[in-house]
Amino acid sequence: MKKTNFLVLMLLVFFLFVGWYSSGLNVERTDGKIEFSAAGETMKYTIYYDADNDKFVIESSDTDGSQTAANVAEIADGGKDLDFDGEVNLTFFSETVSTGSTDMSGTQTFDLADGAYHTGTLTGATEFDLDGWTSGESATMRAELVNAGAQSLTWDSAITWEGGTAPTLAESGTDILEFESRDGGTTIYGRQLHKPTDPGTVVSLGSDLSGTKAIDIRDGGYQYGTITGATTLTFTGWTSGEAAELMVELVDAGAVELTATSVQWAGGTEPSWTASGTDIFSVFSRDGGTTLHGRSLVLDSQ
Repeated sequence: MKKTNFLVLMLLVFFLFVGWYSSGLNVERTDGKIEFSAAGETMKYTIYYDADNDKFVIESSDTDGSQTAANVAEIADGGKDLDFDGEVNLTFFSETVSTGSTDMSGTQTFDLADGAYHTGTLTGATEFDLDGWTSGESATMRAELVNAGAQSLTWDSAITWEGGTAPTLAESGTDILEFESRDGGTTIYGRQLHKPTDPGTVVSLGSDLSGTKAIDIRDGGYQYGTITGATTLTFTGWTSGEAAELMVELVDAGAVELTATSVQWAGGTEPSWTASGTDIFSVFSRDGGTTLHGRSLVLDSQ
């Protein structure tokens, strides 16, 4: 347990009891334990971290024997009650991990009752059912899937994907997906949290590019396509704190209007794209995509 978390908890509890006992608070720290009591009261409260059992403990005691068992079991002030049964365990947020098969295929049910974080390595066509949601409660489930893109996938019909379509998962690598529902699983919102970046992967953008096209560096470090209509390119998928470069090959980019959003081009101006031919350029970022630098590598027009 991190020491910082312990100190934060101590401060929170300190101010909590200050609010309850406006008459004052006596505080002492002994052997890693914090003891405090309200001025004029015979009750004492001790907070400490039990390293053997990895938990925080709050204990209450009567300093002079004048309190009844009922008094020791309850703190009340202004209608704010906190009941004790002698010990209160405080647990920081955590998720139970349900480790799945390393040979996953067929129908797989990810159930919140088994854990909020599920893992698995896919080796065959797989159908996913998401279960265990409680009506009237919001809940989140995550799935860590290895090599999922190499298999045929069928998703729970209740899932509404971010962007309208299920993400393309990695054929070789690890993807992390997140699912959330607040209506008992009638509607499940899904999105991709992480997908691996392989700078050596070559990805086709298609032979009929037009409109707005997001080029995600996580799909591959070299992406190519043919422009057939006015096109606006955006560049996504950058990782904060990591430097990365994306290479893009476009055919006939100069025949129509082409806009590369937010790119700061070498020399200060966007290249003159080729109306009939192939252009290759790179986009580089070292700050998670906040700043994009671009430069032309090959221009058939020159």
